[in-house]
Amino acid sequence: MELDSALILQRAGKLFADPRRIALLEQIGETGSISKGAAAAGMSYKSAWDAVNQFNSLAEKPVVERVVGGKGGGGARLTPFGLRLVQMYRLVGQVQNIALTALQDETLPMDNLHSLIARISLQTSARNQLSGQVAAISSRDHNDLVEIRLSGGQSLFASVTRGSSLRLQLQPGREVVAMIKAFAVSLGPGGSDRQQHNQLDARIEAVTPMSRETEVKLTLCGGEPFYALIANDKTDLSWISPGISCKAFISPRQVLLATLADPGSATMAGL
Repeated sequence: MELDSALILQRAGKLFADPRRIALLEQIGETGSISKGAAAAGMSYKSAWDAVNQFNSLAEKPVVERVVGGKGGGGARLTPFGLRLVQMYRLVGQVQNIALTALQDETLPMDNLHSLIARISLQTSARNQLSGQVAAISSRDHNDLVEIRLSGGQSLFASVTRGSSLRLQLQPGREVVAMIKAFAVSLGPGGSDRQQHNQLDARIEAVTPMSRETEVKLTLCGGEPFYALIANDKTDLSWISPGISCKAFISPRQVLLATLADPGSATMAGL
């Protein structure tokens, strides 16, 4: 299903910005002229003037300002606020596109903006990215052991420094994304117990042997995909096959945490 979206901004019940007006601002910035900008944006000169006047009257700061004199006899330019307005509009458009992309992919979360942006836009070398909420934090010397409740109900523990915990503003209920490299995951049969904090119940979906390692694709009980990269010469692989229930073991020190420090930025912490 192909959907198009258009962002419309209003203030005091009046139109402030829409795609056509933002295109006008971009062209004014490019040409240094309202008349040339109007022509490039496919608007009449009167419509362009009306739009600029409404921008400046509705905004708390001027959006377009006149340039007096010069070789061309003067013109117009975007103010710093006007430039940021155009940039903000384009950023929000990217968020809209992310949401439309997520609609087509049932594996992506739609109930949490943090998780959605992290899954689509946060590119890391860690194959495994798990969303959850901080359930508890216990202090140990200079580190904090953070318990994260995953969507499937399992708990994942991460060990982070106290400074990182404070910087991320970690507290119960805080949404986080846990990132784990595939080589940091070891596997054992379903009934095994290594007395480690992290023992995630999983099901083996696919096994891909390679020359030095074997990649194992898993599904956690919450439906999240998960990967392990096992060295062929260090582990008994005879029991690993699709359909087998198993446990995934991860040291809390191998779990990297990311949060949204505010609606527009991501913060990460780890060892």
